[in-house]
Amino acid sequence: DTVDAGAEFALVSYDNIDPIVYGPSSGGSCCDTACDAAPCHSDDWMSSMKSRLGTCRVYGAIDALYWHRTNGNKSVPLIVDANSGSQIVSTSDFEFSYESGYRATVGVGHVGMCCLPAVEMTFLGIYDWSDSVGARGDNSLSLAGDLGSVVNGFTLAEGIGARYKSELNSFETNYFGCILESCCCDCYRRMDWLVGFRYLSLDERLGIIGLNEDVAAAAYRVDADNDLYGMQIGSRYRGTKGCLGIEVLGKLGLYGNDASQRQSIVDELGTNNVVLRHANSSGGQTAYSAEFGISGIAKLTGCCGIRAGYNLLWLGGLALAPDQLDFSDTPTSGVALSRGGNVFMHGFNVGIECGW
Repeated sequence: DTVDAGAEFALVSYDNIDPIVYGPSSGGSCCDTACDAAPCHSDDWMSSMKSRLGTCRVYGAIDALYWHRTNGNKSVPLIVDANSGSQIVSTSDFEFSYESGYRATVGVGHVGMCCLPAVEMTFLGIYDWSDSVGARGDNSLSLAGDLGSVVNGFTLAEGIGARYKSELNSFETNYFGCILESCCCDCYRRMDWLVGFRYLSLDERLGIIGLNEDVAAAAYRVDADNDLYGMQIGSRYRGTKGCLGIEVLGKLGLYGNDASQRQSIVDELGTNNVVLRHANSSGGQTAYSAEFGISGIAKLTGCCGIRAGYNLLWLGGLALAPDQLDFSDTPTSGVALSRGGNVFMHGFNVGIECGW
């Protein structure tokens, strides 16, 4: 006997098609043998599926991140020996450790069905990259440059220390268009192109404290902010076989960076609080991003799965806090904006994804 493909396809419920793990499912099973009867792009399959698309599917994922970032600033002397002028500490001595963050994605569309498009929004944040460097001596330390001789707290100091902190925020919304898809009984493969808008914020703080117990203490603080607005393109591949899957994502972005920096120097802290510098500057800059990520997926139910992977993110065209340091002592000191820095971030993600 022959069986009509369209009738046999009706055995596959729309509610059992998982938009996240991509491919048909049947309750707790990772494979529905009914899919053999109706190839993904047969006329009966398309007709039956389109009749069921009365509402859009919603899906989401949330990941815990554990990322490292490089110190991409220019290396300049920070603390020197007051007698010989030799370098003791430089800005390249800052080393960030791995820090935790989050990434949350929500999407709407018929992903994994009929090669139809989807729209996604993703939020990302890492807030506590920081490191401290310093040196102690017997009235033998000075800040580099002219400031080491004109600021009491930074001249012949017993100790000078610096702390550098950085945080990253990102929001993006992307349109995904299907390039190709294929499926079998227990497998599914799909490749998408993407285009979207992205906003990135990289904010940095650098503080330097010097102490000369015979005279005074002093502080030098620099704040640098980067607000990147622009477009990105890329592609994504997702594939599953049985209960396991893989996702590979790559993106390139071009932005306008609304960068700014502010800095101040205060001498005789806690007594006279003499403000020696209060300067700021801002400007535009072309910035870039390149991102790559790969994640493995293990399906838990027909709607949810766990995911874990590794990510790479590079940003260029940035105003980094250490690059704004100006150790000169002139009326125009501290008003320049250096914006040619770059940072490289990489690390792990682990989380869960579900569709409704």
